[in-house]
Amino acid sequence: MNKDEDKQDKQDDPNMVNGSIYVDDKQDEDPSPPDNPNNPYGFLKFPIGFNPEVASSGLKIRRDVQRCCVVISRGVYENLLFFPIIQLIKDRYLSVQIDVIAAFRGKQTYELNKNVRWADAYDLDEDFPDPAEYTSMIGILKGRYYDMVLSTKLAGLGHAAFLFMTTARDRVSYIYPNVNYARARLLISETFTPDNINISKGRYNM
Repeated sequence: MNKDEDKQDKQDDPNMVNGSIYVDDKQDEDPSPPDNPNNPYGFLKFPIGFNPEVASSGLKIRRDVQRCCVVISRGVYENLLFFPIIQLIKDRYLSVQIDVIAAFRGKQTYELNKNVRWADAYDLDEDFPDPAEYTSMIGILKGRYYDMVLSTKLAGLGHAAFLFMTTARDRVSYIYPNVNYARARLLISETFTPDNINISKGRYNM
């Protein structure tokens, strides 16, 4: 290596500007606006010009739905049968955002649906799901703050607990038409009892 090049490497960069942002301590934060002394929510410390986000009266009176998650089990056939129901939900709640949790094969069908915002793949029919995937999916659903979770899987205690841990306001699901429904009904807001365990036999009436 050339001695001149080695000497040049050891010199300071003349274009480097050394500031005092991170030298002494953490970066200085921007000053916050002054608090509003006339704010009725004084204990929350809202600055002037800012208002707390409160739910509209429609959410309380009409039990309106702004965020809905649809949990659909099984394959492509059952997912295609659910397309008209998604349109009914959209017609009933005009400003609703609909997300879908489906199997890996069924997820692809909802990528073509204009009414679906997000489609996530998760195997609902797995009897012993992986703990990491299970808790990760629950964390995702809790973080989206759904008003309603609608499931087409026949709910026993395990699936009812899964829906309950999403902390959605309304939890709607099918339940088994036998003795397995008893505990599931405690964790679900609204239940439907099908005539047959295989609800896809009802075709579009599922």
